[in-house]
Amino acid sequence: MATGSDGILPVYGVSLPHPRSYATFLYKIKEYALGRKTVSLAHAIRSQTSLPAGIMNWPDRGRIAEGAAADIVVLDLRGIAVPSSISNPHQLCRGVRQVLVNGKLAFDDGALTGTLAGQVLGR
Repeated sequence: MATGSDGILPVYGVSLPHPRSYATFLYKIKEYALGRKTVSLAHAIRSQTSLPAGIMNWPDRGRIAEGAAADIVVLDLRGIAVPSSISNPHQLCRGVRQVLVNGKLAFDDGALTGTLAGQVLGR
């Protein structure tokens, strides 16, 4: 089963979006792969990467391979924390060390880099 979210892209600190806007993907890894062990870590990651990319017919996404877009998240699995809640949703998850979007460093050790390398993908 592919992992997805119907969360919105909230303006940080404005209104009360559902916590899934901040925590869907790391919650699955922390709770179901690392915590309960109901799915393997590899299965959880595949459900968030190559599986939805395949469903959307994006052959250059969701995997690390020559010629593929380098969308990569580097995690500290022991440091994952998901503090977002219904009453306090604007809480960033912890444990994300780096994010590369199209091969460009967009997030590094807790801070945005200012790099805007993303693009809208069509079906």
